[in-house]
Amino acid sequence: PQLGDYSPALAEVLDALAAEGSDIVFLSLHYPDDLAASRRVAARMKATAVLVEKKLGTAETMTLIAGSRLLIGMRLHSLIFAAAAGVPFLGIPYDPKVESLLREFGRPVCVKNGTLDAAALLQGARATLADWERESQAVVAQSEVLRMKARHTAELAVRLARSARS
Repeated sequence: PQLGDYSPALAEVLDALAAEGSDIVFLSLHYPDDLAASRRVAARMKATAVLVEKKLGTAETMTLIAGSRLLIGMRLHSLIFAAAAGVPFLGIPYDPKVESLLREFGRPVCVKNGTLDAAALLQGARATLADWERESQAVVAQSEVLRMKARHTAELAVRLARSARS
């Protein structure tokens, strides 16, 4: 996705989080496009950020995300990986499926009418980091609810397939 007008607001949020002690790491899930977008945001930042310059495999990506306290992501898979690892996340939706996942997890939607609400994103990040344990537990709990729904849906599909053969 193109960060477009999001870059200045996102850089501002990340600078504030860095000033409060967070390490900022940019990870590209859609390499190399995301790396270019990450470089644009990092160039606007006053704080130093780490850019993962190479394409990582799924296991490396999951390990990096699992070691994080908060993930702010645009890519659906980054949010799914965070949820699977029990890492609280905030998303910048560029697509309805990203917004849908945020709503499914009760996460704030910080983009309104195509504009990133930096204040809402920063408030969400601060609240998440301040109550990290509860936020992580909520992500784990909702992930389990979704796993159970998926399992139930798969069981229904198998039953339907079997009954169609009979």
